[in-house]
Amino acid sequence: MNLRDLKYICAVADLKHFGRAAEYCNISQPTLSGQIKKLENELGVTLFERNYKVIRVTEIGEKVVSLARQANLAADQINKVAIEAQDPLSGSISIGLIGGWVGCQNTGITTASYLYGIKIDFNPFYITYCLIKTTVFAFIISSVSSYFGYYTKGGALEVGTSSTRAVVYSSIIILLFNFLLTDLLLA
Repeated sequence: MNLRDLKYICAVADLKHFGRAAEYCNISQPTLSGQIKKLENELGVTLFERNYKVIRVTEIGEKVVSLARQANLAADQINKVAIEAQDPLSGSISIGLIGGWVGCQNTGITTASYLYGIKIDFNPFYITYCLIKTTVFAFIISSVSSYFGYYTKGGALEVGTSSTRAVVYSSIIILLFNFLLTDLLLA
C-alpha cells in the first residue's frame, strides 16, 4: 500500500466511477482498477461493490476511505512543511516584513528598532478586525456589482456604464463601512 493507492480509492469514492476517477488521476482505467483490486487483495476486504452502472463504497470501504483522506491530508501537510523549510522567506508576510526592513534601512532606523516596533505595536485584535473588514468589503463589492450587473439592459455601452457605477458605489459604500467598522470595533 502506498499514498498513490490511497489517492486512487479516494477518487473512486468521490466520483463513483472508475473511468472518471482514472481520468482524474491521469492514469488508464484498467491500471486504476488493477491497483484498487491489488489493494483490496492486500487488505483482504472489498472496498467497492462493483455493479454494471453503480459503484458503491462498502461499509469497511467508508472507514478505509476516511483514513485514506486523513493520510492524504497529512502527506500534503508534510510536503508543505518541507517546501517552507527549503525557503523560509517564501510567504507574503515575509515579503512585507522584508520590504519594511529595507525601507527602514534607507531611513536610518536600525534593525533592532524595527523589530522592537513590530513587537511593541502588535495587537492580536487587529487580525480579527482585518478579517471582519475583509469579509464585509468582499460582500459589498460582490453585492453591488451583482445588483448593477443584474439590472443592466442593452449593449456594451450600458454594460460599461453599469460597471463604472458599480465601482463608484462600491467605493463609496466601502468608505462608509470602513468608517463605521473602525468606529465600532476600535472605539
